[in-house]
Amino acid sequence: ATSANIGSSATLVGNPQNMIIGSMSGIGFSSFLMEAGPAAGLGLLINLLLLWVYYRKKMPEHFPLDEETEGAAVNRPRLYLVLFVALGVITGFFAGFHMGYTTLAGVMVLVIIDRKDPRAIFSVVDWPLLVFFCCLFIVVAGLASTGVVERAWKASVPYLIISEAEGLAIFSVLMTIGSNLVSNVPMVLLAGPHINELG
Repeated sequence: ATSANIGSSATLVGNPQNMIIGSMSGIGFSSFLMEAGPAAGLGLLINLLLLWVYYRKKMPEHFPLDEETEGAAVNRPRLYLVLFVALGVITGFFAGFHMGYTTLAGVMVLVIIDRKDPRAIFSVVDWPLLVFFCCLFIVVAGLASTGVVERAWKASVPYLIISEAEGLAIFSVLMTIGSNLVSNVPMVLLAGPHINELG
């Protein structure tokens, strides 16, 4: 789970907040990967090292597989189809195509060619969690409309010059605190329109 969180920061499609950053800034998929990829890679290495230090004596040498998993057959045609579509979508990202439409096109190909009853998938969707985040976005939008965020940014600008080390450190701390209070995506939505004011 920790590696998934760290690794997701490498690309624009890794997590929702990166998608919003890409939409607001206009940065391309390749450019974002070149900027964020090395930091994400370093973070993954550090994470793997820490996991090894903490759990090397607790992890079993072998993980036993149950009979159902061990004997599961691989649907090769479906596997090849998914790999082909995934490769096409990734190629579209690097080619500079619209990421939302490119992903939607890939999904449509899978839905049309590999038809499957979606009820099993819908049954495992965490609907209460989706409702929670929808309500959270509404609350954050309401907060932004009060003008409190606007005034807070104007008061903070002199101390948040991100081209300077001190300002960047303060900005990072504030973003970390804000992301833990209102979640990452709402914080990006609040901060995004004001980034250009920070130098």
